[in-house]
Amino acid sequence: MRRAAAALAVHRRLAVVLAFWVAFQSLTGLVLLFRDPIEHRTHPGLTRHGSGDRGAAAALDAVRGKYPDEPVGALATPAVSDGVYVIEVGDREVYVDPAAARINGSADHEAGFVALVERLHRRFLFDSVLGLSGERLVAGLGLAWLVLAITGLGSAAFGRIGGWWHRGRETGQWWRLLPAGARRRPPVLHRTIGLAVVAPMVLVAVTGVRLAVPAGSDRIWAALTGSGHGRYDTPPKRVTVTSDDRGGEPLDATKILAALERKYPDGQVARLLMPLPGDRAAPVIAGVSLGLDPGRGQHEYGGNTVVFLDQFSAGTLWVGRPGSLPAARQAVLLWSRPLHTGAFAGDAGRLAWGWMALAVVGLGLSGWAARRLRTVRARLETFPWRRQVGRRKVLARQERARARQAARQAARRRRTRTRRLRRRRTIRARSGIAVREPVSRPADPGRDNDASPPDAEFDLGPAAIEIDPRSADIDIDLTDDTVAVLYESEITLESGETLESGIVVPLRR
Repeated sequence: MRRAAAALAVHRRLAVVLAFWVAFQSLTGLVLLFRDPIEHRTHPGLTRHGSGDRGAAAALDAVRGKYPDEPVGALATPAVSDGVYVIEVGDREVYVDPAAARINGSADHEAGFVALVERLHRRFLFDSVLGLSGERLVAGLGLAWLVLAITGLGSAAFGRIGGWWHRGRETGQWWRLLPAGARRRPPVLHRTIGLAVVAPMVLVAVTGVRLAVPAGSDRIWAALTGSGHGRYDTPPKRVTVTSDDRGGEPLDATKILAALERKYPDGQVARLLMPLPGDRAAPVIAGVSLGLDPGRGQHEYGGNTVVFLDQFSAGTLWVGRPGSLPAARQAVLLWSRPLHTGAFAGDAGRLAWGWMALAVVGLGLSGWAARRLRTVRARLETFPWRRQVGRRKVLARQERARARQAARQAARRRRTRTRRLRRRRTIRARSGIAVREPVSRPADPGRDNDASPPDAEFDLGPAAIEIDPRSADIDIDLTDDTVAVLYESEITLESGETLESGIVVPLRR
């Protein structure tokens, strides 16, 4: 469980960073898989051709006549180029009808929609940013993609999918252990798609890194396998591959192709590079598909055997075969591009890789949906607690408000009582009035003293006068201590006004 949790944590964090880039690479790669059909649809006249073949020499002469000042490069035969000759001239490819040796048109490598998509797919349209090339950036992201795939596989293998598989392996019906509707849920759908596409996705990521940075990836591969850095398409220094000029005219491209077909009847000539006009020492270089060739049928990458021929006699000067290298090195050189593009299985491989690209996009969408579902569930789980906390906060605010209001009212009452007491004391101090103690009477044995009314304890006398202590004019002479205040009271009128009154009595002598 710990391994599954660790793998899942790494997988989720990488997915957040790489999700958009993985979907972008998948969609642009999908366009490049069907590059030839797209270009044929947009430029249908390029591959138009009749019946018959006037030969490769006539096609080269037609191209040299139209582009006399530009160097002519390799020639792709009709067997690998949809029935026409495709000749490289500078930065363009010229299409020639073999039946009439007529130029159908040309296509620029850097122009058009497909070329734009290819630049986006390979290097994000820039050669270098902050000292980092576009190819290296793509390679680094490809390695991160590889880690993303491996951690996703690990989290699925150590998690529920692995448990279902181990339990179902005993009965042979592991799919029945899945709960009803599980495949329709985003998390399970994400795991299912990931398990289905993880193997080809790893192949595409590894081969894509190798195609982006071939030198660096070859060094790593050589260190891991001990296969070295050798190449089979370059003759060693000790071998002489120059033509023997004994006079006379060199053989043209048509005769060279006929000689190759006689030497390799079971092979397929994919490319032919003729020497430049006037160069009588350079050899003729041909790419021939012999035996197992993963790139067979592609005019750009087919031809696993390189043959150097004398341009005068068509004799073999040197043959480069992939069998001369270790198997690990052969796998890198021969299988990287076909595995990356799906060309190893022809049209069926490209179609399968196209569905895989769409599945990877669906994988990202299902992962986003699963993450969204987890977020919603987490919010729903925390909602009651948050609601309770919010209610408690509201109640606490209301309680604090009531406490402040009660404190203000208590303070207001204290201030009112203080002002009243201060006023009474002022009047008493000014008038010399004092509060009289209750009159004590001796207890009468024949009388119920407890049943006596409260006013029996006071002797009011005949001279009791009621006054208003707040009045400024007091008619009673209070200069001596012949009278005293016996009782105080507050009277509230119907208007709501409160009056203070008192009862004074003369003191007994």
